[in-house]
Amino acid sequence: MPTWVTEARDETPEDLAFLSGAALSALHFVLMRIALRTAET
Repeated sequence: MPTWVTEARDETPEDLAFLSGAALSALHFVLMRIALRTAET
C-alpha cells in the first residue's frame, strides 16, 4: 500500500465528517444500483 494510505495523520472533525459523508454517499449509490437491478428482473 502507498505510504499516504498507511501513515498516521491528524484529522480534524471536518475531515472526518467529509470522509464519512463521502463513504455514505458511495454506499448509497451502490445500494441503489443493486435495488434497481433487482427491480428490473
